[in-house]
Amino acid sequence: AYPETLVFLGKVAPHELGPIYAQAQIGLCSYALGSMVEMPVKLFDYLAAGLGFVTSLDGEIDMLIAEGAGIYCQAGHPDILAKQLTELANDPGRVKQMQHVSRLLGERFDNRQQHDNYSKFIERLVS
Repeated sequence: AYPETLVFLGKVAPHELGPIYAQAQIGLCSYALGSMVEMPVKLFDYLAAGLGFVTSLDGEIDMLIAEGAGIYCQAGHPDILAKQLTELANDPGRVKQMQHVSRLLGERFDNRQQHDNYSKFIERLVS
C-alpha cells in the first residue's frame, strides 16, 4: 500500500505557491524521457522553499543531487517513482537532510546573493 501523502494540484498561480510549498516536503520535477529541460524554474522555487526533490532530469541537476538535495528517477517508470516516494515517506530523516541541503542551495541561488557575487566580480574587473 502506498502512503496517501501525494497531492497533484495541476497548474497553480505563482502567488499561491508559497502556502503550498509550506505544507510540502518534497517537490517533483517529472519530465518525459528525452526532455531538453536542464534546470527547471520550479527547481529553484523548491530550493528557495527548502524542499527536497525527485526528478527525472539529468545533466546540470546532477550536481544538486550529488550534494544531497534530491534524487533521480528515470522518466517513464511510475512504479519506480512510487517506490522511491514510499521510501522517502518512510524515511523522515532522509527527507529532513534533503530539505536542509535544499535550503542551503536556495540561499546560494537567491537572486540577491547572485547579484552581490556578480557585482563583486564586475568591480574586480574594472579595478
